[in-house]
Amino acid sequence: MDPLIYQVERLFERDGCGKTIWARQFFRQRETFHVPTRTFFEKEVMQGDLHSSVPVTKVLGKCIVMPHKDYFKLKPEGFDEKDIYVCEWRYTSKIRNWKKIKPSSFWDYPPYIKMVTRDKPLEATKVASVFKDRIMKHKEEVEEIEALEKIVEEPIPPNIKWAGGPDPNLTYWEQYTIPGPISVRRGDHVLVRGEGNRNMVAQIDTMWLGTDGMAYFNGPWFVVPAELPPQSDRKFFKSEAFLSTISDSNPLLSVVGKCVVLEFKDYCKQRPTQYNETDVYVCESLFDEAKRLIRPLPPGGLKKYNHSDHVQADEVYIFPEPRIPEKECLNIPQNPNVRPVIPNSSMMDMNEDSMDAPPSLGSVESMNVSGGIGTPGPPGVMTPSQAFLASAGNSTMSTASPSTKKDTEKRKKTVTAYILFSMDQRRITMEENPGVKFGEISRTIAVKWKNLSDPDKQMYQDRARKYNEEKEREEQEKRRLAELAAASRPPPQSASPGLPGGPGSPGNQRVRQESGGAGGHPMPPHMQQQGGAPGAMMGMNGGGMPPGYPPPPNLRADPLFHVVPPKPQRLLHSEAYIKYIEGLSKDTKTMCNWDKQLQATNNANSNNNNNNSVQVPRGGQPEDSRLPASWLSGIGEHTTSTEALWALRDFMMHEALGVVRIM
Repeated sequence: MDPLIYQVERLFERDGCGKTIWARQFFRQRETFHVPTRTFFEKEVMQGDLHSSVPVTKVLGKCIVMPHKDYFKLKPEGFDEKDIYVCEWRYTSKIRNWKKIKPSSFWDYPPYIKMVTRDKPLEATKVASVFKDRIMKHKEEVEEIEALEKIVEEPIPPNIKWAGGPDPNLTYWEQYTIPGPISVRRGDHVLVRGEGNRNMVAQIDTMWLGTDGMAYFNGPWFVVPAELPPQSDRKFFKSEAFLSTISDSNPLLSVVGKCVVLEFKDYCKQRPTQYNETDVYVCESLFDEAKRLIRPLPPGGLKKYNHSDHVQADEVYIFPEPRIPEKECLNIPQNPNVRPVIPNSSMMDMNEDSMDAPPSLGSVESMNVSGGIGTPGPPGVMTPSQAFLASAGNSTMSTASPSTKKDTEKRKKTVTAYILFSMDQRRITMEENPGVKFGEISRTIAVKWKNLSDPDKQMYQDRARKYNEEKEREEQEKRRLAELAAASRPPPQSASPGLPGGPGSPGNQRVRQESGGAGGHPMPPHMQQQGGAPGAMMGMNGGGMPPGYPPPPNLRADPLFHVVPPKPQRLLHSEAYIKYIEGLSKDTKTMCNWDKQLQATNNANSNNNNNNSVQVPRGGQPEDSRLPASWLSGIGEHTTSTEALWALRDFMMHEALGVVRIM
């Protein structure tokens, strides 16, 4: 450790202490608090604000501290180079403040010290801080410590029972804390680890403690646009979730985090403060997993939950003004094996001919396919976002008609010459002015831009124009590809199954099937009319059109049967967890024979009836070639690799489990 540096201000003699000096301390760079980007001269010290009484007996030698204006040209006689230091700053240790010393404020040299000119002036080079290498070496640890300092530790809320459970033999919880700790309540939305390390969103409707001692929850799932079938012409909110018709029960230990799903009106007005913005979703639609349909939410919206007074409540921040999110076309990778979502109206129609398949060719829903996913429902029915915007008086509410697509596009953000100049100068300005606030940096850059010459400004303007032109070409190429993709899709099927042809044609077979005739399944009861004739349904002719309209020609026939889509499978547990569940039995609480593992010995001369001893071949010694001796770099003091492996096993049992064999 280097000795401390002091500047003697006066000498005195104290009773009992002998001769003493009163001196000001000078700090080396490692003895100060500074940012890692600060640079120093190689032998620089800082004038401090601390004074101390130092006995003369503790003085090791003499040195000299010179101002930076003299250090590089002059040199004191009688001093070695290692005892000469340079000073430029004054450091206040109490408030950790740095201030440059004025040239007129430096101290005078003692009269007995003579300054001479150096044979060769020193180069004024600076070196990086000693903290920079340490911080770069331990960057991850420093970031982790900073993240932990930002976390505010909160007390863990208690577990609160719920008396409204359906099964009286189980213990239900209204609030429960799992290891992590993660405290959840009824109605909370959680992130569940799924297949491919992908988090899925679920809602907790009920929580209970099972007979096996594990905690479980049941509730509906929420799907995000990436989990939906491909829909190139539908726009989504940036963080949108759809309420699924599937509910499931899962262990609470599968929960890896919490999130929140809000209705559109709440999403625009407020935010719970304990969630990050990336974990906040907006929901205004329901996704029917069986029919692959997107429907509006029920009239009551998402389910509301009322908690008791002992349950910890959320802290909610109310926006001063509503924030209306915009829908945009998300770049979602599409799976060609997944059928597209079929648009549907907001209520069940009496022309719906199947509960497990998309609407048939003659249904009303198939006639509305041309409107796309974004087509509004029946007159007078609005989505929650449209209703909220209408109630807020927003006159610019967009629809899904092609004529208003330009109005709903995201506003383009152009790059100006000043933005490019600021990007180039900000880092340089921050290095030149360490510790300066962000506002001062911005004002300095603005002054530099104002003083910039016209040719340099023109250069930045040319760069900005080229950048904006490239972005515009990219946007045009994206729009062109989207139009080509929309044009390549097959036209939607409409009209009716009343196709021209004989009795054996596919069109007539479809008519017989839907009308209850021979050769097909009967129609649902709510669609059967008197006589079961093809033309007796809803006052339409055999073509499914109103009277007086001829059937349209050259229409493709609808397939005879609709294949019921498979139910989506959700992999919620890892293979190790499933193996653990399958290995449990009523007779034992563990997967393996724990007693046999503890009593196993490496005794070659033990009785053959001892099932816990190691099986030894006829030769009397185990075959080392059959053992994983490659794990060991050497057997050390042991005679064979078998003894080395057994010693390793005993060591691991002792270190990991604290199990020691007593001989």
